[in-house]
Amino acid sequence: MDEPGDFGDRAGKLNPKHWYDNTRTQYGSLKTWEVNEKQAMIDHIPCKAVHLTDLQLEEERFITIRVGIKEDAEHKGGMNLFGKTFGDYPQDLKVGIHFYE
Repeated sequence: MDEPGDFGDRAGKLNPKHWYDNTRTQYGSLKTWEVNEKQAMIDHIPCKAVHLTDLQLEEERFITIRVGIKEDAEHKGGMNLFGKTFGDYPQDLKVGIHFYE
């Protein structure tokens, strides 16, 4: 899952004019995270041995989602999360839970 590490080489397509000064991250990659009965995936690539049953959705009234970089990560340098008026993708952060029978 190699991703480019520098997103400051151009302005994001949606960024306001005052944001671009070549010193900040300007855009990024749109990512999709999924957990199903078999595995967890980012962009349809398996990423961790977590299954849907591990989340205990039937027992809990809410779920907690943490986004971050672990201290022992191989490539740590930070991250930015963009909403619908920054970056390249005109959408806010979205979380959906879909149940299929």
